[in-house]
Order: sequence, then structure tokens, then C-alpha cells
Amino acid sequence: ARAAAAVRVARRLLRARRADVVMGGGGYVAAPAGLAALSLGLPIVLTEADSHLGLANRLLAPRAARVCLAFGVPGREG
Repeated sequence: ARAAAAVRVARRLLRARRADVVMGGGGYVAAPAGLAALSLGLPIVLTEADSHLGLANRLLAPRAARVCLAFGVPGREG
């Protein structure tokens, strides 16, 4: 229930701000904001400072426009 409410609040904020893109830095707040962005058709750009993706970024990464990593992924360029 809390997660759904957080997504609703994020949707309202994104509409009010007329957002063009949403940047997520991981952490608990990134998931509702990212899900709200996706529901509004907004692109998401994720950043990850750790050597592995956290839960929120793992959830959102497949649908993100870009994922910016601090550490390379073996076998993957770019």
C-alpha cells in the first residue's frame, strides 16, 4: 500500500514539474519515482556508484534509457 501511494505521489510531482526525464540514483526513493516515470512514458536514466546494481536499479534497468555505472561490467562495452 505504501509503495503504491509513493508512486501516485511521484506521478503528481512529475506532472506538476513537467518533467522530461527522471534520473535515479538507486536507493528506496528511486523505485517509486522510476515506476511513476515509466507509467507517464518518461525516459529514465539510472546511476549506480556501487560495483553491483541495487534492488531499485535492477528493477528499473531493463526499461531505462541509459544506465550509468561507476564500474565496468565484464564482457560488455559502452
